[in-house]
Formats: sequence, C-alpha cells, structure tokens
Amino acid sequence: MSTLLAIPRELREEILHYLTLPSTVYTSSAKADTHSLHQIGSRKTEETYVDTRIYLPSRPPANVLSTCRQLRQEGLEHHTHLLNSSSVVEIEDSKAEVANSTKVAERSGTEFDEAAERAGDDGVTLRLTLEVQRAQRGPFGFSVPIREELSPRFLALLPLMKTARKLKLVVWPAFDWWNGPPQVSPLEQWRQRKALLKRINAYQVGHTEQPSEAESAKTSDTAQPRLDAVSVAVGKILAQLPAVEELDLGVFIATGDLFRWDLPDVKWEKIQPWLDGPITRTGGVQLRRVSRTLTSVWQMPEVEIASQQPFYVQKETRSDTLSNKWRVERQGGLRAPMFEHLAHLAALELPETSVNETFERVDS
Repeated sequence: MSTLLAIPRELREEILHYLTLPSTVYTSSAKADTHSLHQIGSRKTEETYVDTRIYLPSRPPANVLSTCRQLRQEGLEHHTHLLNSSSVVEIEDSKAEVANSTKVAERSGTEFDEAAERAGDDGVTLRLTLEVQRAQRGPFGFSVPIREELSPRFLALLPLMKTARKLKLVVWPAFDWWNGPPQVSPLEQWRQRKALLKRINAYQVGHTEQPSEAESAKTSDTAQPRLDAVSVAVGKILAQLPAVEELDLGVFIATGDLFRWDLPDVKWEKIQPWLDGPITRTGGVQLRRVSRTLTSVWQMPEVEIASQQPFYVQKETRSDTLSNKWRVERQGGLRAPMFEHLAHLAALELPETSVNETFERVDS
C-alpha cells in the first residue's frame, strides 16, 4: 500500500484540495488558436458542435486520476463536492495556470463573447456555451453550420461534469431564432390541402394508397408547434448531465443587434412560444428550478470587461413532480436606464409593454 493511501481519508482530502487546479475554459476546437480558419483565402472549415465553450470552476489533476482506482474515485468525489458547493472555494492559482487557462480559451473573433460570458460567472457553477443558428465564415463565404453532435472535448470532460446539480447555459442565437420559427404561408397551406385532397380522391378510386396520419396532420394542422432550436440543443446537453436540478439559461444578444435587427418593438414577441413551453422535451428529468434570462450585452472600446442588462427574466419552479406542474414567474420590459439612454441617443421609441405575471404550467 502506498504512503498516500495509508494516511487517513481526511488528510487525503486536504491533499486533494491542495492539488486541485483552478478554473479553466475549454473550447470545442481541437486547437486553441483558430486564427487561420478566419483568414481570407483559407480553405479550412472548422468543425462545429452543439457546445462551443466549457467553463470548469475547478478540476482535479490528471496524474491523480490516473494513479489508481481508489484515488480516481476519491478525486472525482472531491471534485463533485466543489462543483456542487454553494459558495466559492478558494483555490491557489499559479501564474503558469493562468497562462494555460487563457490560452485554452483563445478563439479568433470571439473575445467579446468570452468577456460577456465571464462577466456572469460566479466561480462555482459549471457553464456551457451554445451557439444556435449563427453563421460562420468558411472558404466560400458565410453559412449556418449544422450543430447536432456534442464535441469530443465535451465527451472527454463528461466524467468531471455528469455529477453537477447546477448548470449554467449561455446561448448565442442569431436573428433567425429571435425572429421565431418559420411559418407556412397561406399559399403553401392551400397547396398542401390540394395535394391531400388529390391523394384522397385517387385512393377512393383505387389508384394509390391511403394517405398516412402524418400527412393528414401536417396539412390539417399547420399551426402545430415545431421544435425550437434552443430546446433541441438544451435537450442534448441535459441528456448527458442527468443530475442537473437547477438550470440557469441565459440568452445573450449584443446591444447593437437588439436595436439594429428588424425585430418587433417587444423583442420577445416572436419567441413567446418558446417562453411559454418547457425548456426541453428531452432530458432534464431531475430539473427542479429553471431560470431563463434574455440579456443584452455590450463592451466599451479598449475595455476587456463586458456589461450586461437583462430585459426579460422568467423563473420556473416545479411544484408537483407527478403531474409535472411548474410555477412560472416572469418579468420583462425595456425601461431600464441603459436602454433609456440608448434610445435617447439614437432617437428611438421604447415600447411601453411590460410583463409581470405568475401562472402555472403543466408539461406533458
């Protein structure tokens, strides 16, 4: 038996805490610096995933986890304790670790995003960054990549995250998400109904098979809600993190985009169906509390610190597990001093609409 395993568990806990490494931000990219991917003329295409960045408030040293089964188990248990702690635990941070932590998070063109995300960290909660329907520059111009799979980095760090009971998600959606799901035009509805009637008439005379129930539902109920891109991404994350009980989901938008994009005066109008429904339809079986926040972020020139201004906050608490009943409290409005100042500078008119309501929702 080694000397370390021969001493009492309490002393080993002190040693493990002393060896614990400070917070680190990982990216889904295999390379820390992706500057070459954004150069004009580059024919490289960066792989994209559901997750973009992973913030670990602390991490156990790899050499301890690979020593033996007992030390690995004790190291993971100590890490779980720190990850689910209600207060920040002081961890000594060396200059070398600061440099390494910063280098891991380097992504060309994402400095503003990372500054805004770090501004909201509390030093104890696991944080994942997601991008939804955001365009990316490739060798042939900008396009919206498909983000369906979790990154290899996420899967490699999963043993350090799967016991987390608190999770923070930062979502950067593009205009297409803020503008709401695509709607079927009246002309397309008429074409679908006409095609269905043609199929029914042909079936009655014995020329074709009977239309399926899916086809009938598609044409008869065009208002059927579609899966939201954010809900799908959140579901993929929660399916891998089954212990999460508290979820803090922040939807970020740059202040310039908030007023420059062709969005309604009430900025959350087009995404109201997402706000009214469950956070996801897959995963999250242990969820007890959910917070959704629509936040405007900005950064002053030559300043590394980003500022935030929430304009819509929705708190959801599961009041009945059997019936999956949730108590929802929401407040929203654009009458914050910062928005008033911007509106005055740009001669804008802010909407008088505000939200302050409480109700119960039952999820199927």
